[in-house]
Amino acid sequence: MDIGPWEVFGILVAIIVVLTAWRFAPSGTRSSTGGQRAVQPQVVAVPAPPVICAACQTANTAGNRFCSGCGASLVPEEKTCPSCATVNPPGQAFCGQCGTRLTPAAA
Repeated sequence: MDIGPWEVFGILVAIIVVLTAWRFAPSGTRSSTGGQRAVQPQVVAVPAPPVICAACQTANTAGNRFCSGCGASLVPEEKTCPSCATVNPPGQAFCGQCGTRLTPAAA
């Protein structure tokens, strides 16, 4: 049986079509392991811990900006230095840039 140039061309086109389809297939459907799919890890959502209000000790949902018990702000405010205007993180007693006291001194 003689294979002519057009038959060879047809076979090459078929091979290119199959390989191209395999290359662009979604990654979950193609496999080089004989049809076995890779195991996808499960993502488990961990619930955020409740935020405790400093004023009334009420447990609040993690996304709340204000306390559901007393209405106090749950978002700590950054402190701006009165001397150099540097914004400092909450809870800091002295300015990180110039050392000026950010909170009133205890009497």
